[in-house]
Amino acid sequence: IRSASPSYSLLSKFSKKIHEALSSEHKDELSQAFNQITASFEQTDEFSGFFNRFSEALKGAVKGFVHSLAVDFSAYDPNNYAKSLRIYAKEGDNIRGFEEFGTGEQQVLLMAFVKAYMEVFTGENFVLIIEEPEAHLHPLAQRWLKEYVVDMCSCGIQVIISTHSTEFIDAEYLDGLVRVHKEGGVTKAIQLSAQQLCDFCIGSGVPENCVSPENIVDFYSTKLFSDQLKGMFAETIILVEGATEYFALPVYLKRSGYSLAEHGTEIVNCRGKDAIPLYWRLFKAYGYNCYAIFDCDRNASKTRDVFNGIFCEEEWDTETENCIVRADYAYFGKDFESYLRIAIDDYTSMEQTISEKYHISSKPGKAKAIAQHIEEIPHFIKDIADKLLNIEQLGQN
Repeated sequence: IRSASPSYSLLSKFSKKIHEALSSEHKDELSQAFNQITASFEQTDEFSGFFNRFSEALKGAVKGFVHSLAVDFSAYDPNNYAKSLRIYAKEGDNIRGFEEFGTGEQQVLLMAFVKAYMEVFTGENFVLIIEEPEAHLHPLAQRWLKEYVVDMCSCGIQVIISTHSTEFIDAEYLDGLVRVHKEGGVTKAIQLSAQQLCDFCIGSGVPENCVSPENIVDFYSTKLFSDQLKGMFAETIILVEGATEYFALPVYLKRSGYSLAEHGTEIVNCRGKDAIPLYWRLFKAYGYNCYAIFDCDRNASKTRDVFNGIFCEEEWDTETENCIVRADYAYFGKDFESYLRIAIDDYTSMEQTISEKYHISSKPGKAKAIAQHIEEIPHFIKDIADKLLNIEQLGQN
């Protein structure tokens, strides 16, 4: 709810009283004079061309944004009529001043204005800096605005955005992504070229014939989803291979005293063990703390191949009843669920009870429900929480 200031309310009341005091004859005279001045401006190609382009630039706006535009004169300056121009928007028959718009709408108007200016008055360059364009916009509007910004860039406008929204991060433009963070109390910025990201991947085990500066951005552009990009706003990232761990582990960690949000930690579902290394390389290249949790699936050879160049284990323990916790990764000899069924008394019967009582049939759903209701917290959860705290402390020093 936007509350008007007392001065604005008083000015509005004054304007209304003056408007009511005008006779119909005076209103007609003023209207005719206004139309004559407007017509004079519209005969100027630059003026009419600009506002036509300005209006066109806003036609694709999402619902709730500006619908039509017009010009008005807030004061009359006979020496320079252009100084008296005021842009306002209409919603039906209602006229809205610029100050009445929400932050998101104001940004859309500003960008449309710059875009139209560039198209009409060619030869000028702009660097448009936008702070948190996602402010007061719902996710769909943010997505549309991101597309609009990309279109603006194609017109030759350089745009710099500071954001806390994944909607404005596009893997197709990784080389333009800059991570700004504090390290040991000092603000640092990390920006990687395609060559630098490629070099990091090769240095961490990717064969040279499988990656190049020409294909690495395209590769990541088809691998990153919005929920995975949330890791870009964390300090520490937990990489897991599936939905079961994604939903259950935060519950166990919270109950053990480790809140992900409190410690700036994000959990990322990599959608498969084979994908953990590619996300690990991306996030580590940008300086994030990473902790991986995965299953060995009783296959030491494949696990060794998957994590070659990242995690070096002399002998991968593939016993079903084992969970190994290291400084920056943890793994289960077989898998997460099999370990819990052995490590926790009555876990199997609880799965059955949860399924019958809450009508939950999915594996992730049952794992999360048990994590919420079980009295016993697996010991490895506390071990992992301790490792995460160690990583956090090392990052602060």
